[in-house]
Amino acid sequence: MGANDLPNPAAVEADGLGCHSGKAQMLAAAQSAGKSETLAQYAAIACFDAASLAEYEARRNEFRRRRDYIVPALRGAGLPVPVTPDGAFYAYADCSAHSADSSDFAVELLERIHVSMVPGKDFGRHEPARYLRLSYATSMERLEEAIARLARYLPGRERARG
Repeated sequence: MGANDLPNPAAVEADGLGCHSGKAQMLAAAQSAGKSETLAQYAAIACFDAASLAEYEARRNEFRRRRDYIVPALRGAGLPVPVTPDGAFYAYADCSAHSADSSDFAVELLERIHVSMVPGKDFGRHEPARYLRLSYATSMERLEEAIARLARYLPGRERARG
């Protein structure tokens, strides 16, 4: 580390939480507010202004729309979702009708039809070989394409024994 790698002393402010480095305007705001805790409180208050709340509601509605599409679509493609997610952005699908091992099945889906689902073993101990997880934190177009690929692939596939 050379002298040029160190932060400019004028751009570092120490307080009870440690040191901060950043733009002079941000540091000046932190200094005039008093402590980092005060600055964080102002930032938290901004999360509740009308524009922020409208954005959160729009995002919530979009995730609900995707969930309301993906859960019945997975069921229709032959991957039952035993519990409709509430407040999450992923669904657990039961793949036991297609495979005895969700890890192997996830790899197969990725390699054969380019659909990425994550095996249950990465998310808990309850029957991990039975479940796959699919995130719906992507565009509706991608979700529709994934379902179309699953719907074409799964009916003609024999269940792998394991």
